[in-house]
Amino acid sequence: MAGLHWADYLIFAFFLLASLAIGVYHAFSGNKQRTTQEFIMADRNLKVLPTVISLLVSFQSAIMILGCSAEIYSYGTQQWFGILLGFTFAILLAERLFVPWIFPLQLTSVYEYLQLRYSSRLVRVVGAVLGITGGLLYIGPAMYAPSLALEAATGFSTEISIPIMAAVATTYTALGGMRAVIWTDVFQAGIMLCGILAVLIKGCMEVGGLSEVFHNAQEEGRILGFSASFDPRERLTIWGLVFGWGTSWAFTYGLQQASAQRYSAIGSLRDARLSLLLNIPCILIWVSLVFLNGVVVLAYFVNERCDPLFNGDISSSNQILAYFVKIVFSPTKGFSGLFLAMLYGGALSSVSSTLSGCAANAWEDILKPHLANLTDFRAAMLNKCLVVVFGFLGAAVAFLAAIMPGPVSQVSISFVSATAGPLNGMFILGGIFDSANWQGALIGCATGSVINFWIIFGSRSSPAFSPTLPPLPSDYCPKYNGSLPVSNAMKQRCLTVSVTKVHGLDNLYAISFVWYALIGFAITFIIGWLASQIFNFGM
Repeated sequence: MAGLHWADYLIFAFFLLASLAIGVYHAFSGNKQRTTQEFIMADRNLKVLPTVISLLVSFQSAIMILGCSAEIYSYGTQQWFGILLGFTFAILLAERLFVPWIFPLQLTSVYEYLQLRYSSRLVRVVGAVLGITGGLLYIGPAMYAPSLALEAATGFSTEISIPIMAAVATTYTALGGMRAVIWTDVFQAGIMLCGILAVLIKGCMEVGGLSEVFHNAQEEGRILGFSASFDPRERLTIWGLVFGWGTSWAFTYGLQQASAQRYSAIGSLRDARLSLLLNIPCILIWVSLVFLNGVVVLAYFVNERCDPLFNGDISSSNQILAYFVKIVFSPTKGFSGLFLAMLYGGALSSVSSTLSGCAANAWEDILKPHLANLTDFRAAMLNKCLVVVFGFLGAAVAFLAAIMPGPVSQVSISFVSATAGPLNGMFILGGIFDSANWQGALIGCATGSVINFWIIFGSRSSPAFSPTLPPLPSDYCPKYNGSLPVSNAMKQRCLTVSVTKVHGLDNLYAISFVWYALIGFAITFIIGWLASQIFNFGM
């Protein structure tokens, strides 16, 4: 790996070995992960503070660290300011509505509720399959993002880094179960925070202070306010970020397996709700720091008057943060190792949480009824094997994420929302209407899923897309020195695309990705209720 000092290797190796060591420790402590309740639910005695940190980093991964810098570069600050409100709305909704609903049931798999409510194993299995699919679609980009950054910073190929990441996450999750996942999350959160603050402080020093950072970003049109447009085709509006994004994340915090698995493993309902409430200040600070890093990186390249994407130094805006670190921190031995540890920490925390949840769903919802004679010890061993299987599948999805255009955060949100909306529509439908039945739930979910994926795949091949902001000044780039007119022409091209009109189905494909979860939920809810009434009338 060209460009890395021995100190970088040392720090990065320490990080990986420490993560593995936590898994090994929990494999031989307590009851040595010999029961499914210990392996999946940590014997339901998790403490509030580590659970808060685990919830934070499990969902704010390397996707966010890299994706937010790409977002600022390509589209400006609109998402930053809007999702602060969206996350607050989401967590409050989950804490007030979903946790008091799910926690008293003391479920191991959240999809067990679907069978209890609809008296149908089929609905439960469909829910589990959708949940597992959504999990795999999430951890794919979560592994691809830091691998892309590693390639930009060191030349270390994604074909090698993705399997390494999958192997580390799979190993400590399979060895130590839920306790290992929680405590590695705590360790990795500390590493991630150190890396984020180092980029922020050093970047501000390079640019000339925080005021200069925002001045440069303002000059290049990246500091953008809220759009109050009601047009769902507009990429980011205040309504989309609060209600579209917020609804999606409310489902994530309240009804997704990785989240429900954590708060259901806490000793009391009061502490379970507290673990979500404490996430609000944590996530507001975390998100702001990550987006601020994106503004700092942008301001640095404005100062340098050389856009790395325009100059061909990087092939994707998702690599801009890693390229910044490569340039600015190259004299600082050891920091590249810390940066890679930060990105791997963000990925591993998300991957391990999802692997644990997917394995729990596969066992509890699909396999357990067919293996009723299996002893609890052997069931725990089977869960470990399932973690390994999903680790391989997650790595395969990570390679597919490489072919998806756009900021990696947008790619991840789009595909997760496609399954989350319809899936959670079945929960809410059954929770509100006594008349809802299993036939209606399945028909509604199938309709919502098909339409959501149709919109997403249609948007990938449609001419309807949101134009990025103009590139940064590039008149000091070695490759294009003295060719400022080329930059101006490129800016004019960007401005021209923004007025491109769409017709017919392209209007549907142009709907912003932040609405996907709410669309899937609404279709499932409405069609599910109508179908339920038809079946009830027939009976």
